[in-house]
Order: sequence, then C-alpha cells, then structure tokens
Amino acid sequence: MPSTARRARPLEECGRTMRVMVVIGARFDGRCPAIANGRSREWTFKAGSYDKTVAR
Repeated sequence: MPSTARRARPLEECGRTMRVMVVIGARFDGRCPAIANGRSREWTFKAGSYDKTVAR
C-alpha cells in the first residue's frame, strides 16, 4: 500500500540561524526549531495539507 505521508523540507538561506515552523492546515503545527544557514529540516505529516513556512 502506498504511503500517504507528505513531506515539507524548507532550506534556510537567510544568512543566519533562524527558527522555522511549517504550518500544516487542519492540524497542530508543531515545534519551531532553529535551523542554521544553508541547512534544512524535514517535516513529515499524514493529516492536513501544507499551508506555509514561517521564519521567526
């Protein structure tokens, strides 16, 4: 059976470490981890759909 998981992988290119949160519609958005410049982090979710990425 195919996986129904979806993934979001923002790449941080702001020139400095930023806190990044992926907002998933119809679901808890989760943590806001720090991501160093030039790095990425992957979020995997099964419910809802990708809404946006927010840098804090």
